[in-house]
Amino acid sequence: MPRTVKSNGIRPQFRALQVMKLGVPFTPSEVNDHVGTGDYAAKYVTFLRRDGFVFESVKDGRRIVSYTLVKEPDNADFFRNMKAKEPAVKEPKEKKAKVEKPKKVVASKKKAVASKKAAPKKGGNPKNLAKLKEVGKTFSANVESSEMSPVETSEPVVGSIDSGWDSIEGVNLKDLL
Repeated sequence: MPRTVKSNGIRPQFRALQVMKLGVPFTPSEVNDHVGTGDYAAKYVTFLRRDGFVFESVKDGRRIVSYTLVKEPDNADFFRNMKAKEPAVKEPKEKKAKVEKPKKVVASKKKAVASKKAAPKKGGNPKNLAKLKEVGKTFSANVESSEMSPVETSEPVVGSIDSGWDSIEGVNLKDLL
């Protein structure tokens, strides 16, 4: 559909109906001049045919010289008397006064939490200590049962490669065993 720059809210094919009278020939240029959106008279006639209007066309070679409206559908008055939609009237909204909420003091809580994290407990969490003891026992059992040397196999070495791995966060695993 063409861009309707001069639109008044009614589709251009229905605006073209004002030029088209039953049994009276009209030219495409008359329709185009009346609607004012470009050279689209053939398109308007095509759309009106879909709505039930019947047209006869007179050609001069390939070019259409004139159309004649032969038959109208029963609801032709509906299409001819279409009116532009009235724009919705918007009521101005009342602006509510913004109420500022007092800001919460969060900085002191963050400092307290940070200080707790900075100083870990000396003994640690009892659940974690129990888990560490359990892992330490299974690890020491695996080390004692393993008789492979790292030189003889390409398997990963079981045992301590790093001398400082036995202490985690100040808790020595050897002391737990």
